[in-house]
Amino acid sequence: MRHHYHKNNKNTNRRAMYRMHRPHAYFVREEFKRYHRYVRFSHVIFLIFNIITFYFAVNYFKIKLPIYILIMFLGIIMVKEIAPLIYSRRMSHKIMMPIERLKKAVDEVTKGNYGVVVKQYPCNEIGELIEAFNHMSLKLKESEELKKRYEDNRKTLIANISHDLKTPITSIMGYVEGIQEGVANSPEKLNKYIDIIYHNANYTNRLIDDLFLFSKLDIQQVEFDFVETPMKAYMNDLMTEKKIELEENGHEIKYHDELSREKELFIDRKRIHQVIINIINNAIKYNDKDKITIECVLSEIDSGIKISIKDNGPGIDDEKLDSIFHRFYRIDESRNKDIGGTGLGLAIAKELVKAHNGSIWCESSSGEGTTIHFTIKNEKDSLA
Repeated sequence: MRHHYHKNNKNTNRRAMYRMHRPHAYFVREEFKRYHRYVRFSHVIFLIFNIITFYFAVNYFKIKLPIYILIMFLGIIMVKEIAPLIYSRRMSHKIMMPIERLKKAVDEVTKGNYGVVVKQYPCNEIGELIEAFNHMSLKLKESEELKKRYEDNRKTLIANISHDLKTPITSIMGYVEGIQEGVANSPEKLNKYIDIIYHNANYTNRLIDDLFLFSKLDIQQVEFDFVETPMKAYMNDLMTEKKIELEENGHEIKYHDELSREKELFIDRKRIHQVIINIINNAIKYNDKDKITIECVLSEIDSGIKISIKDNGPGIDDEKLDSIFHRFYRIDESRNKDIGGTGLGLAIAKELVKAHNGSIWCESSSGEGTTIHFTIKNEKDSLA
């Protein structure tokens, strides 16, 4: 233990000595500015000095030379100094000034002001360096904004989970306490309490399952089983199954197959089944009609298929259309869980459709029902 202490202490001393001898950023900047000023003004000073020296040399030593010889000497001196002056000016504009602007931008980025870019830069290696810096700065800004959005989403998700879990759990605890205290003093009342407890437990279980699936989709950890599937046969079987279920409850489903021929796509059958069921269940839950009518249309697009599911419900206001695929969003502002939804059905459907290289969107008008469309793209390689 003593040996390790001395070794760590020695490393600490070395780091401290390095920090002591390392030049501070302020002195580095000042040294760069001094060198920049030297490059800008030194040749002008030398030119003036040489002209004055030549003038006094000619007058002091009384040099008797033809005027053209004196002019030639003076011209040589001026060319000797003016050429480096022109070169230094070009170097200042092409190298020194861009580096100084780049240094200021770097200082802003180190302060956390991401997105700062250098707008003026030359077409040389320094310009390429500045372009790379500008690209990095913009990427840092995008990354910071994305991080902020993820953090805001995380806070919202936690708040929503807390709300949606607390409500049924509180209800379960209340009815269990009622049973324990003898409030349910008849078989009918006891059965009613047990049914409510079961309903709330079932809702909580569905919410947890949906949360688990959505979280895995969000971090792209869901495993998909893509198999080549004849879509006409697949949709016909699924609609037949759903038709029997809806008719038992007094509702109606109409299915229209507009494919001219069988079309085989690579899909995860279980996940696409879940997308369609989520959309249909959502249409049923929020429908205000005594007899619910669902209309499903299978049609062809250039790179795959489109499935459209329409209901005869109350419709959705335009300002809410963009929000229905957000997690935990409900048209019902009261967030009443009695409607049966977890608020994740359409959000999960959106992620599953994206995994099939498709897109999902909604068309609706208040009082005229809602139609949700989604596409599946026939791209085997990208699904692998």
